[in-house]
Amino acid sequence: MLNHIFNLIFPKICIHCRTNITSKESLLCDVCRSTLEFRSGDFCPQCGAILNSNKCEMCEEINYCFDKAFSAFSYTKVMKSLIYSIKYDDMKKVGEFLAFYLSEYWEKYVNILDIDYVIPVPLHKVKKRMRGYNQASIIGENFAKLLNFKFDSSLIKRIYFTKTQTKLTKFQRAKNIKNAFKITKADKIKDKNILVIDDVFTTGSTVNEISE
Repeated sequence: MLNHIFNLIFPKICIHCRTNITSKESLLCDVCRSTLEFRSGDFCPQCGAILNSNKCEMCEEINYCFDKAFSAFSYTKVMKSLIYSIKYDDMKKVGEFLAFYLSEYWEKYVNILDIDYVIPVPLHKVKKRMRGYNQASIIGENFAKLLNFKFDSSLIKRIYFTKTQTKLTKFQRAKNIKNAFKITKADKIKDKNILVIDDVFTTGSTVNEISE
């Protein structure tokens, strides 16, 4: 009865379109949720970008140090709302929501099993203190649990506070993030397969710097 009264006073609403929803498990209404389709098509086998005439423009301009990159979803309006909510609205549940879909995508399209550690892109301690948590860590930890991978957020740390990458060009991004990270346990990751988790992959500068 109390739950029913609470839902009448504070109805659950869709993160994206703000309409009322009835499902206790979902963060999106049925219409918005139906737009979440896994990326498909011809992608670069290394950076995951859409190929144009069998050529990858991203890899031609950037020398990537990682072996492969994958993105489960394109950055649609609904996905943008989800990412915004976990970053700025203290919606940690979004991390579990995205981890579930990421694990589904991994099993269906990637299915690489020899992963020694899953690590999140670290936040600088100042930004983490301001936000209260690392959204990539929430996604990564839940993803690792679902696939029985080892998760360790202590293997790398961010040693420099960098400005947001949002409005920077691909070359400015690479310069902005240069030398921003430090390996903390080199002996633990030597000769290991590491899966780095981030919430958004744009040019890949952040993940590339970590990989290097």
